Amino acid sequence: MSGALSSNIYDLVAWDNALINGKVVSPASFKTMTASNGFAIPGGGSYGFGRALWSFNNRPIIWHCGQIGGFTAETAVFLDSGFAVVVLTNDQDADPDTVVLNIMSAVCNSPRLSGNC
Repeated sequence: MSGALSSNIYDLVAWDNALINGKVVSPASFKTMTASNGFAIPGGGSYGFGRALWSFNNRPIIWHCGQIGGFTAETAVFLDSGFAVVVLTNDQDADPDTVVLNIMSAVCNSPRLSGNC
């Protein structure tokens, strides 16, 4: 989400949906992309090819973040359900990780909303 691209939440959710449903890369490529390449992420998780791999409530997610010229962005997607969280800010020093984790916790731990994740 860096590299001078311009997007919005709707486009990024559509992108994530297309990516996990085989409309961007082949299933074999996606499997490779979401397999650990052996590099660990501080605090847990690892890197795949183009996305970070992690788990939330023992469920696999892929995520990616970026920052450029006053903006930060992050997207996280549950691989088993497709539930996606996208956070965009106009603050290059923002911490979207915390916002994403708070949203995922609120939705996934809510009796009314937990079916979404």
